[in-house]
Amino acid sequence: MASVILLACLGAGCRNADPGDSNSQGVATVSHDEEGVLVPDRVLELPLALREISGLVVASDGSLLALQDEEGDVFQIEPQSGAVLRRIRFAGDGDFEALTMDSSRALLVRSDGRVYSGLLPQSADDVDGKRHDINIHDSCDVESADVRPGSDELWIGCKESPGKRMGQTRALYVVTLSELTGTKGKVEPRLSARLEPPIDPRDGNPMRLGLFKPSGMAFLDHDRFLIVSSVYPTLFEFHTDGHLLNAWGLPREVLPQPEGIAVDAEGRVYVASEGLPGRIAVFNRPGL
Repeated sequence: MASVILLACLGAGCRNADPGDSNSQGVATVSHDEEGVLVPDRVLELPLALREISGLVVASDGSLLALQDEEGDVFQIEPQSGAVLRRIRFAGDGDFEALTMDSSRALLVRSDGRVYSGLLPQSADDVDGKRHDINIHDSCDVESADVRPGSDELWIGCKESPGKRMGQTRALYVVTLSELTGTKGKVEPRLSARLEPPIDPRDGNPMRLGLFKPSGMAFLDHDRFLIVSSVYPTLFEFHTDGHLLNAWGLPREVLPQPEGIAVDAEGRVYVASEGLPGRIAVFNRPGL
């Protein structure tokens, strides 16, 4: 059944003007007729500076924090309008792929397993981030991370190779935050879950491993988490033991390359996509 998504500017801040960026606002219409594809309740269009969001998290005040891929900057975003409230310069240039929070401390994760942590200031726009290193294998390509609720565990996910003798799977690893912040030198991660190629919700067939590229994760509770896959836009719910619970397609017209995911206290799910323009799709249904 065909669905229509209205990408509307939700007030004055929905599309923010950078120098040289147009101030025009409008409504775009996107239609699709794929079975098993989620329809966002709202879509926020973002300024050019956020065309490469690689990580997303909900801050303690309910605002969104978005990670800019190549510069290690964190943008604070108003979740109703999409207005950029401020830009926080955090870690400098690098391939930053994941953003999560431990209480009021932000954790920025690079694809090579390097982590920068720091308290987000109330007013200043610069953070003196502390560097920590996870000894992950070179072919992993870390693109997802989150702190497991009720624990001291930082989970990280490999977009590519799961490691030696792991077969046709993707892998999640874990380190404790006390290890990460209290150890000099590299911290050795432990395997936490192996993810088999999941079922494609569009046709019910097993997905080829090359289409399953985990690019963001967010815990729903202590035992369940969401994974977003970028190459073939899809959203999955897994148990922490690695078995698949649910799967939903994502509309490619809206989210051509989903790279970040976050869940707020009310269960709303936010999925961010790279592209022109960058977008954040909002799904209001708790637990989907």
